[in-house]
Formats: sequence, C-alpha cells, structure tokens
Amino acid sequence: MCVTMDERLGICYLYFKGDLTAPTMAEAERTVIDALRRYDAFEVDLSGVGVIDQSGVRLLRWMKNNGSRTIRFVNPSPVALLALESKIDDWS
Repeated sequence: MCVTMDERLGICYLYFKGDLTAPTMAEAERTVIDALRRYDAFEVDLSGVGVIDQSGVRLLRWMKNNGSRTIRFVNPSPVALLALESKIDDWS
C-alpha cells in the first residue's frame, strides 16, 4: 500500500494505491494520522485500491467519522465503493 499526500489551498489530498489490508495497514495509518494532525479538509482518492479487508474498511470508516473534519472520498475502485457502502460486520 502506498499512500501519497499532497496539499493545495489548505486541502489535503490523499491517494491510496495497492492493497488496503492488515499487512499493509501500518504505513497507511501513519500517513493518515500525520495528515489528520495537520489538516482539516481532505479529498481521498481510492481509485488505486485493489484489495481491501476488514482492517482497511475500519481505517476508511475511522477517517470518515473522525471529528469535525471534512473528508470526501473520490474515485473509489469497485472494491473500495463496496467497502464504503457496506456494514463493517459484513467484512469479518
């Protein structure tokens, strides 16, 4: 999993590429936590997500429900869209 971060006009752009699974979660979490500490508005591009498991679903849900920040998920891959629209329990 590669998560790259870019900033323009006070908005943090995060680009996810690869598998969002338990073995790759540490790197993704570090980048997300760093971004959440520095910015209040986000656009998260999920077009590069190929595989997602329960850990990945939890990370996306945690981002979505994290305080008063504005987070917009864009260009979700089919599997990322399914994860965003489903219940977390469906991914056990």
